[in-house]
Amino acid sequence: MYLHPKNSRMPRQIGACRMHRLILAVLLVITFLPNLTVYAIAEEIGIIYPELREPYKAIFDTIIEGINEALPKQTLTYALNGDDNLSRINAWVESNKLDGVIFLGRAGFEIAQEFPDTKPRVFGAVVTTPADTPKGLIGITQIPDPEKMLQNLKLLASDVKRVTVVYTEENSAWLIPEAERAASKYGYVLKKVFVTDLREAANFYRGYFDTATKEDALWLLQDSKTIDNGPVLSDILKNAWSHEVTVFSSNPAHVPRGALFSLYPSNRELGIHLGQMMQEQIKDRSITNGVHALIDVKIAVNIRTAEHLGYSYSGGQRRNFGLVFPSRP
Repeated sequence: MYLHPKNSRMPRQIGACRMHRLILAVLLVITFLPNLTVYAIAEEIGIIYPELREPYKAIFDTIIEGINEALPKQTLTYALNGDDNLSRINAWVESNKLDGVIFLGRAGFEIAQEFPDTKPRVFGAVVTTPADTPKGLIGITQIPDPEKMLQNLKLLASDVKRVTVVYTEENSAWLIPEAERAASKYGYVLKKVFVTDLREAANFYRGYFDTATKEDALWLLQDSKTIDNGPVLSDILKNAWSHEVTVFSSNPAHVPRGALFSLYPSNRELGIHLGQMMQEQIKDRSITNGVHALIDVKIAVNIRTAEHLGYSYSGGQRRNFGLVFPSRP
């Protein structure tokens, strides 16, 4: 039998039609699957945080907004008012069938240390170190990431070539490997000075400015054994001013006093990061990489110090400053 060429395409057309139907069916299934998937991963997450007055309340409110932005389901919150105990908090967690808890602030962090490790625990908005954080507790300290610090030093103090940092084994040694990597990345010579207490640190600072030049910078860490907020800091800033040497700090409170700059949390972005960490914990409890330095940051700059050191910043740079000191009228 002779088949007309036109008719010879019919089996292929029928096959193509079936394929189209199959593709349509798959698309219809996929259309409904996301709802099922979201439902499966939308665990109940709780947030425990201190009940504070403004302006501190707004900080935690913004962090919580960021957490909710990162999670597929609205969180439940528990405000600590000083009249709470672990049994009451555990009862709240169990009654709400929570799958994980995020602890904020110093009060939240203290509760987290006593909280059972049967559920994922993530912490944030507190200054802590790996040595002060129990194993299995994961989160973000308020201590800025060394790379972020040196990245901003490069932008704000272009004359600097050498960075000196004083540290202790207990409180700040954990930051040094990342500081070394960052120094190499940004072309700095990093001088590391190990001390055991504030007295040793103060002795070092007294001699530091004898040889320091405009190409040197002193980096103050958040370590009570290397710097205080009293006479040692005052002497450092006084000498830095008279010798025109850059001092920058991981503690934002030092910027109004005269340090060139510091970094502080970008609260919404910090909340998003904490929400993402909780999702990772829900999916994989084997992730136990502990304390993370703060990477979600804004910058505080002392313009008076910058001008004294001979630095001026463009309008674009200034628009990126979160806080400027001295405060504008």
